Amino acid sequence: KGAALATSVAETLSMAGLLYLAFSRLNLEPSLGVGNIGKAAKSMAGDTLILSLRSAVVWLTFTLASAITARSTTETSAAYQVCQQLWLSTALVNDALAIAAQAIVAQAISSGRHQAARKAITKLTTWSLGIGLALSALMMTNIETLPDLFSADDD
Repeated sequence: KGAALATSVAETLSMAGLLYLAFSRLNLEPSLGVGNIGKAAKSMAGDTLILSLRSAVVWLTFTLASAITARSTTETSAAYQVCQQLWLSTALVNDALAIAAQAIVAQAISSGRHQAARKAITKLTTWSLGIGLALSALMMTNIETLPDLFSADDD
């Protein structure tokens, strides 16, 4: 019960902080009318809709995979957990690169250096592809030894 309460309080405070920032930076008046809030929400919805759909699809996929795995054997569930953790760790590495890339490109564009932004995009895309291929190759070439990192069992 304590963890659920702490999570609820943290999420509520985060929401309040984000709403405060949104209202103060966009000069919106807090009202339930369509006015400024409706226009701002409509302009932001296009940017976030694709990300929201992607997140929903990933969440649905993991939920479905977990439900199917829960009905399988213990070995299958363990293998699924190993794969999920490996996927999550590579996703976090890629997210870290994406965050850095966004900051670099945004800084270049905001300072009017569009050519530098294009160069950064090219370099970062190359790095992303290289890291993705390297991680894939690492996992594929160590497919027999990776489970030993997670368990001492012979199975």
